[in-house]
Amino acid sequence: MYSLARPAAPPARTIAGRYDVLAHLGAGGMGTVHRVRDLRTHRFFAIKQPWSGSPAGSVPYLDPRASLVREAAALARLYHPHVVHLLDVGTDESGEPFLVLELLERPTTIVTWPPSACRAERVQALVQLFEALAHVHRAHFVHGDVTPSNVLLCHSHDRTRWPRSPRARVCLIDFGLVVGTEECSTLPELDACGPPSLVGCALYLAPELVEGAPMSVASDLYAAGMIAAEVLTGTNPRSRVGPRATLSTLRDLPGAWLDEAASVLGRESRTLRLLRRLLARDPARRYASSDEVAFELRTIGDDT
Repeated sequence: MYSLARPAAPPARTIAGRYDVLAHLGAGGMGTVHRVRDLRTHRFFAIKQPWSGSPAGSVPYLDPRASLVREAAALARLYHPHVVHLLDVGTDESGEPFLVLELLERPTTIVTWPPSACRAERVQALVQLFEALAHVHRAHFVHGDVTPSNVLLCHSHDRTRWPRSPRARVCLIDFGLVVGTEECSTLPELDACGPPSLVGCALYLAPELVEGAPMSVASDLYAAGMIAAEVLTGTNPRSRVGPRATLSTLRDLPGAWLDEAASVLGRESRTLRLLRRLLARDPARRYASSDEVAFELRTIGDDT
């Protein structure tokens, strides 16, 4: 993940003799992202690099450079209007790897909506999110870090690639924790990876991950379900937990949260049933695929 703080001007430098660094866009546990201008084409892009001088991690899966290589390999196989586009890969003058990504203009997180935003707009954004996840899962990947800061609403995009649309475009980013579905069972357990913040925001960790199960399509669906609940209820689950909340507390959060939301959504509404199924503690009780969720969202319409 990386923050959406106001870009700050970095020290003047050029990457690989081609990309002029203009501003710092954000940073996370694995690396940093800058806005750059291609000196050959004069187009603007985002460049992602591992933290400069960062040592190799004790857990190979969490090593920043390995993470970047894994992200590049996954994005090279993904091409979808709601997945960030990989444009190039390379190494800079010091031998550090980098990814050249499309530059997302004026992004906000998917849970940040103006008061004027209608329910139909929110539902459409969630449809786009689950369509993106369906594409990722069909390519046999698990994203592993589906959180609001990695699901962005972009208010303009490259018109040469995708048709123009008056709607905000949802874009799934940051594949630093991505893993192939066949590899999930070989990953280290959660307690071997250090603080939960290093392996996905704890609030969006599926209960089975807390108990040591491997990442899966079902755990991606749970994380996306937490986002969907926040978007559709207009309430923030963080207000229910304090800074010292335990993983056990977070595991029990969705049930109580949705009980409160029932008064807004309606206890028998299809929306509430969809959210309860996405956030089921037992992964076998969740939807079978992201495609199924996207279809259900399309049919909900104005039902509350």
